[in-house]
Amino acid sequence: MAQFLIRPDKMFNSFEVKYIDKESVAPGETVLGIIRFFIAPELVKDYLAVGKEFKIFEGMHVMGEGKILELLGD
Repeated sequence: MAQFLIRPDKMFNSFEVKYIDKESVAPGETVLGIIRFFIAPELVKDYLAVGKEFKIFEGMHVMGEGKILELLGD
């Protein structure tokens, strides 16, 4: 399961992503998506801000990087 990393204390959070106008993403491809935290979203809330960069890990391997473009409501 992929993990989302945005906190400076290196705490990972579980999430799901829905890509906009795509079903999947190929290596090196750039996409837009909506990320939803489903386990303890309150643990990342204070770290989310437009322009903030994050990484997505699978195990100890970086699988993707991103930047927050917009924050949506609950």
